[in-house]
Amino acid sequence: MKFYNRESELSELATLYDQASATGRMTVLTGRRRVGNRKRRVC
Repeated sequence: MKFYNRESELSELATLYDQASATGRMTVLTGRRRVGNRKRRVC
């Protein structure tokens, strides 16, 4: 899956992943689908 203009979010997820794998933590992501995406219009 491609993410565009989400460098800070991906960096935070990478940090959480490293912490989870080192300590046995679990990370849960919640939110609405497609929030933050731009709508593409076809004319």
